Amino acid sequence: MSVEAPAVVVGTDGSSEALAAVRWAAAQARLRGADLVIVHGYDEGWSADVHLPAPGFAELAAGRAAEIAEDAELAARAVAPFITIRRRVDAGQPGPVLLRAARHAALVVVGNRGHGGFAGLLLGSVGHAVATRAPCSVVVVRGEPDTLPGPVAVGVDGAAAGAVALECAFDQAAAEACPLEAIRAFLRPAPPWAADIAPSILWLEQGLAQESRLLAELVRPMRLRYPQVKVEELVSRADAARALVAASQRARLVVVGSRGLGPVAGMLLGSVGLQLLHHAACPVMIARGDVHRA
Repeated sequence: MSVEAPAVVVGTDGSSEALAAVRWAAAQARLRGADLVIVHGYDEGWSADVHLPAPGFAELAAGRAAEIAEDAELAARAVAPFITIRRRVDAGQPGPVLLRAARHAALVVVGNRGHGGFAGLLLGSVGHAVATRAPCSVVVVRGEPDTLPGPVAVGVDGAAAGAVALECAFDQAAAEACPLEAIRAFLRPAPPWAADIAPSILWLEQGLAQESRLLAELVRPMRLRYPQVKVEELVSRADAARALVAASQRARLVVVGSRGLGPVAGMLLGSVGLQLLHHAACPVMIARGDVHRA
């Protein structure tokens, strides 16, 4: 079974991180005029007590799962009381359950960690699975998203996936009526000079000027499409991951592209996306597919 119409889909397991994701997703559903689908997957066959009959445990598990979904709906209603909310509670591992629900979604939202896995991990296994395999854009909610007033930040690299990310970022900034930071990384290549020879300042200035012109060219079509969005173009001398992690300290959302949905490439994110999912201080969007509203 899959979501029948484009909707914002959010996974929950009852953890504080998951409830933060639910609240963020509810706000997005309100902005998009979309339904919110709350998804919870649970293991009905597991039991810590070998003497507990399986049917009895299955009933307990199903009841607890329903309570988790109901609590998530209450959290969503507090943010967006008038949106349409549907709950899906399915027996099964959370990752596959959420991916099935995402087949026809407009956006999938997950928390950065949940109850499962190892407490020391910065990104949970469900978040990783969904971020790398979902067919649509995915947001992993990090930081304290309820109190983030900053801009939307986006990495601009000129690739096809980067173009999708740029469009998604402009669309998001327009919906939230906030500024946008378009960031292009300019990491200097290994210097050809010896250690006792100073680098060419002229070369560096020329390189930065060239990158600034290229960034402006890449952003210009979106500026024309979204004239209401205030844009700041930034060329960073750091590598892309460092530049975007730094931007996440002041942003409400950071947007990056995915490697695509090929048989192999679709299973992985680029290193920049992975580093953001582990280290960003705000929610991270992995942009995929076409930008559309429900």
